[in-house]
Amino acid sequence: MRCSSRLLNILICLTVILPGCASVVHTPYKEPAVSIPKTWSYSSSLHTQKKGCWWHHFNDPALNQLVSQALQSNTELAITALRLRNALLQAELTDSRRLPSLQAEASTSYSRDVQRHRPENTLFGASIFSSYTVDLWGELAGEAEAARWEAQATREDLDNTILALTGTTASLYWRLRYLDERLALSSASIAYTRHSLGLADVRYAAGAATALDLLEAQRSLANQQANHTILLQQQTEVANELSIVLDRPPQQSIVLTGPANLLRTSTPEVAAGLPVHLLTRRPDLRAAEARLRSTLASGNAVRASFYPPLTLSGNLGQSSDELSRLLNNPIGTVMASLSLPFLQWRDMQRTISISDTEYEQASLGFRQTLYNALVEVENGLSARQRYKEESVELLKTLEAARKAEDLYQLRYQAGKIGIKPWLDAQESRRQAEISVVENQLNQLQNHVALIKALGGDMDENSHCSITTVQ
Repeated sequence: MRCSSRLLNILICLTVILPGCASVVHTPYKEPAVSIPKTWSYSSSLHTQKKGCWWHHFNDPALNQLVSQALQSNTELAITALRLRNALLQAELTDSRRLPSLQAEASTSYSRDVQRHRPENTLFGASIFSSYTVDLWGELAGEAEAARWEAQATREDLDNTILALTGTTASLYWRLRYLDERLALSSASIAYTRHSLGLADVRYAAGAATALDLLEAQRSLANQQANHTILLQQQTEVANELSIVLDRPPQQSIVLTGPANLLRTSTPEVAAGLPVHLLTRRPDLRAAEARLRSTLASGNAVRASFYPPLTLSGNLGQSSDELSRLLNNPIGTVMASLSLPFLQWRDMQRTISISDTEYEQASLGFRQTLYNALVEVENGLSARQRYKEESVELLKTLEAARKAEDLYQLRYQAGKIGIKPWLDAQESRRQAEISVVENQLNQLQNHVALIKALGGDMDENSHCSITTVQ
């Protein structure tokens, strides 16, 4: 008993003195070396402010309603939320390994000698086992840290899914509004071409026009009707895509409230010289850094696993034919075990090399993610400026096309030209109208791309509560 007591005292001293041994195998985290343009800067992104409800800036109730429905019903978002819950539970489970474990057992047995008619004998037994691994080298701490960082990365994955989902919903919504505008233009053009065909028919009947004029008008009308059918099919396909986002069967039609107002939807202004730290809000960057830290912590745990672990275990129990004796006189034992895994030196070196390689891969992946983010922002800002400039020229083109069409109509009605120049002028005007609408759609889609590239609302003072699927 004296030997066990002495051993216990030694082990207690070791648990107090040796925790500093963990620093021997612990590698501190350093931010990966990256080359950033002078107009940008980057620092750790894991403690910055989250993004706001950027779609509210458009003051479009229909858009707000669709985004809200998507956040509450989208299947992919629900799956990502479950992954986060699983990662958090895994982190708790891993962290619990650092605590002492307890087990309890109880038993009872009954015996009687039937041949000799001896009295009955009932035997009670009970024991409590405890085990505790002294984390001298930080193996368990490294595993717990890796699990926590992985849970943090999964949380960022959820934010990234939310950001992508809101962007996709807005893009599909504006695509539907764009097709509404196109269908409205197409219907108006078909009606106008029918009017032109009527004029050609009257002039042909009066002998003032040739059969060629009549055929040209018929061809133009048929071509526009065919294009109208294509637009209707595109509208159906986009509506079905939006149904999937909203977790609805495709048969359920999407009803947009309010009139088609794409041309009256202006993109929010982007302040000159965006704060460079906006980029650090990107959830994919935050997830990449968290996984980089998780990989480093896992590597530390791997290194620590090749140092001798110390496990303390205890047993408190007794067996007795009387329950009172069992409870009053338990027998306790204390044991310690020390394993020497570092004797497998070659396997240790290979495993450590694998861990180092995984960390290098994660580091390169993080750097690539950061560079891609910079490219996306630069492309988005450049495209925004180009679309604005293009819009000015397209409006000039449309104005000139309308004036030219009016002149050709007057000349045709005066009998100075055939119908084909007038029909060509109508087509030029239609294409100019389509280009203006497409440019507006491109500006809206570009704004979504910028939102994604910067990780959320560009207004740092914009905050809101987002309710997502549970």
